[in-house]
Formats: sequence, structure tokens, C-alpha cells
Amino acid sequence: MGKDDTINTIHRYLLNDLSDEEKNEFEARINANEAIKKKVAMEKRFLNLLDLASDVELKNTISSVHGGLKEKGFFAKAIVDKTKIVDISKRKKASRMLYAIAAALALVIAAWLVFDNEPFDATGIYASNYSPEKTLIETFRENGFGSASTEFEMGLDQYSEAEFMKAKNLLLTHLSENPDDSGAQFYIALCEMELNGFDQAVNLLVPLTEKESIVKEAAKWYLGLAYLNVGKQEEAKAVFKSLTESKDSEYKQKAIGILQEWQ
Repeated sequence: MGKDDTINTIHRYLLNDLSDEEKNEFEARINANEAIKKKVAMEKRFLNLLDLASDVELKNTISSVHGGLKEKGFFAKAIVDKTKIVDISKRKKASRMLYAIAAALALVIAAWLVFDNEPFDATGIYASNYSPEKTLIETFRENGFGSASTEFEMGLDQYSEAEFMKAKNLLLTHLSENPDDSGAQFYIALCEMELNGFDQAVNLLVPLTEKESIVKEAAKWYLGLAYLNVGKQEEAKAVFKSLTESKDSEYKQKAIGILQEWQ
């Protein structure tokens, strides 16, 4: 989600204009991302200050200045002289309405300076995009696990129940007898991610992204997330870019959303 999309979503959230599903998803992002939480608080203050200006024309003026300054690139270059703002308010003894204008415009400038200069939040992106993989497990179950061992089936059951250490041990037992099993390698990697073994997960996932298998696209997605967690942002960016070039990947739109955060 790009900066403009994030701001629009914040406005819709504060105006109760999101569906229940959108609201729940956005609140999850807020709770996982400190930067977005600060943006929401700042925009809420701006809207409250805007309400102080009871005159409709005045509200439109403030909103118009907000949009005009943004279009002209003012917020990327402006330096706010807070001392002058305070001096003017004291010297003029501004009315409640004029104070609302000054405060709202100052807040708009401060907010957009923050929005345009915030660093890429790798931790927040990881937290808002990671979830345990369950779809492929259902695919394996629907296919009856083929010739897979009991340990493989039991390992996936334990993974589904969030018993990640037990799942890892069972899958390792299966892998010792089936060293080329991509499914086992993939879910061991995901267990490692759940157990904070991100470097081990990366080592397991990289080979899976380089060969054709049922887990290839999912391996790319989780490899990108693992790279984010270990601070390898350029590697993560390359992996997500490869997902956007995949015609049938279910992770394509998610990858596009993450890449927009770099813009």
C-alpha cells in the first residue's frame, strides 16, 4: 500500500467508512505498525481541529490548502518554523477560528513531512503480512499424501495445531529418509520462522525457489518475508518483484502491495 492509499484508508477509518472486514484488517495493521499508529493519531487531531472551524467555506479552504500544498510538493521541502507560528498567535491574539486554521495547517505540514520521510518499516511489513501457511496442507490432504510417510502427515497436523517444534521434529524424521521432499523442506522452513530461526529458514527456502514444485511460489513469498526479518531488504525486494512477474501466483497482489511501500 502506497502513501496516498494509506492516508486515504486512514481517513476512511476515522470517518467510519470502512467495511467490517476492511476495518478489522486495518486495525490489525495499526496494532502491528507503530508508524501507521502515529499517522492515525495525527490525522485524527487534524480532523478534530478542522471541526473547530464551523464555517463550511473555512473548512473547504483548509482542505483545499492541504491538497494544494501536497500537489506542489511543499510537504517534501517545507521547513516549519514553529517559533514564528507561536509568535504570530500571540501577537495577533487569534480568534478561535483563526487558531483552528493555523493549528490545522501546521499539523498538515508536520504530518506530511512525517509521511514523506518515514523509513521503510520492514518489521511492520513482516508483522502485517506473515501468517502460517495452511492452503498447501489442504492440497496435500486432498491428494491423500501420496506415498508420504506417517511422520510427514503427522508433522503437518502438528503444524496446523501450532505445535511447531513437534512438527519440525516429525518432518526432520521424514526428511532423513526422503531428502528430496520439497514439501517437508518447505514446512520445516516455516517451523523455523515460527521458532525465530530465520537464517535457517532462508537456507531452506532459497533452493525451493529455484526448482519447479508445488511449493515454489509459496517458498518465494516466505523467503521474501524471512529476508525482511533478517534485514536483507534488497534480497527481499528482488524476491517480491519475481512474484509480481508470475502470472498465476496467489501471492502476486500481496507482493505488489509490499513493493509499493518502497515507493
